[in-house]
Order: sequence, then structure tokens, then C-alpha cells
Amino acid sequence: MLRLLTRLNNRRIQRKIARQELPWQTLKNVERPPSDSQLIPKSVYQTWENKFVGKNHFNSIQDFISINPDLSFFYLDKDERDIYMKEYWGHHEISEIYSRSKFGQIKADIFRYCILAERGGYYFDISKGCKVQLSKIHSPNDTALITYENTFCGILPDLNNLDYFIHPYRYIQQWGFGFTQNHPFLLRTIDNISQAYPFFKGKIFQSPKEAILSFTGPGMFTKSIREVVKEGFSSPICQNGINFDWQGIFIMPGSHARYLTHPDYSDRKNEVIID
Repeated sequence: MLRLLTRLNNRRIQRKIARQELPWQTLKNVERPPSDSQLIPKSVYQTWENKFVGKNHFNSIQDFISINPDLSFFYLDKDERDIYMKEYWGHHEISEIYSRSKFGQIKADIFRYCILAERGGYYFDISKGCKVQLSKIHSPNDTALITYENTFCGILPDLNNLDYFIHPYRYIQQWGFGFTQNHPFLLRTIDNISQAYPFFKGKIFQSPKEAILSFTGPGMFTKSIREVVKEGFSSPICQNGINFDWQGIFIMPGSHARYLTHPDYSDRKNEVIID
């Protein structure tokens, strides 16, 4: 009975969300004249399973675009993302890992590292944003823009490098960041995912989400950056506090409606995340 009531309530909620978010809007690329005023290329890449979002989510995205009048925005759906990975990364093991992934979240994680490693620029999840202009946050000479989660990380960096990180006790956030082309933080993350693949391959995880956060998410991203810093990395980067100095938008208004077309992975249990 409880399960039946939950399903009925979920359907009512879905119908309510659908009414609030109709009509669906289609995301289109916004291309602006290129600029060499900074080392990080002035392009923002985003991905989702399709390019359809609810009207309120669409308006939130337009606000994010308007805050960044100097940046181009590129939206790739699942099919475009697949084509990109095959064309530009087919020579690398990460392409096979991408194709064998059972969860869109893994593919989105891998895609963000790969496209910025290949092109440079910024990446933001489709439901995220920032209240301040991205190019004003960091110095033109910075090779990376990173920020931290408001989440405690139980594993410390190497003790000799504690002073490098402004928040050494927290995970480094990976739903929004910026990098120059071929940045070692990204290349190491890609290589570390490839090395970890045999451990995750074919295994059933009680909580797929937790496994993904470790395999391709902030766990692996944080580990990789710490490794590169330990090896003597010294190029200038911007560490923009926690959640972009609290100016990051973690959930854009209306963004929950995207789950009407592609369900959230958070509630899935006891599944293989990758073949």
C-alpha cells in the first residue's frame, strides 16, 4: 500500500511540475566573437540527455548566459556527446570506458574532463550556474578556475601540500570549473579513471550514485588534482572559495523538470555502473 501511495503521489507531483514548466524550450548554442584576453578559452560547455528543458529552467539558463556576455555557450545532447567522444577520444581507453558506462552521469563526468582537456574553457552542469561573471572571478593568467564543495573530505592531501589548498579538508567541486587546454589536472583525472576502471567493471553497487562519485565524480577529481600538486605543479590557478564564494547556483529554478524526460539516478539501487 505504501509503495502504491508513493507512486500515486509521484505521478501527481510529475503532473504538477509538467503544468508549471510547459511549454518545453529547446536549448541552442550561443556563439560570440572569440577573445584572447585570458588563458582560459571563453566557451562554456554543457550536456544533458536531450536539449529540452522546462520554461522556468530555460529562463534560468538565459539569466546565466546574460551574466556572461563575453562567453559562448555550447549544448551537447547524448548523441552529440557520443559522436564527440568517438571522434576526438577514440584512440584513448577513456572512450571505451565512456561507451561501456550504464549511467548518463558517468558519461557526463568523462565528457567534461575530455572536452576541456581537448579545447579548454568552462564546464557547468545543465542545472547549475553562477551569479557572477565567470571571467571576472579569476585572473587572465590563471590556467584553472576551481572551487570547493561544502562537503568534508575525510582523506587529507599530502601533508607537505596542505598550505597549497585553501580548503584542504573539502572535496574539489566538479559541476562547474574552467581550464586551459591540456591542463594536467584534467589529463590526470582521465588517466586515473582509466586505471580505476578494472575495479568498477561489472561490479554491482548497492548505491550506484556513491560509486559514481568515487569513480568519475568529485572523489576522483580531488584525488587527481592532489596528485599533480604533490608532484610540483606551480602554474597560477584560482581557488574560488566554497561554491564560487557562495555565488554558485546549485539548483537552477525549474531544473528539476528535466527528470520528467530522463529520471534521476540517485534512487537506483544494486546495479552495475559499467560493463
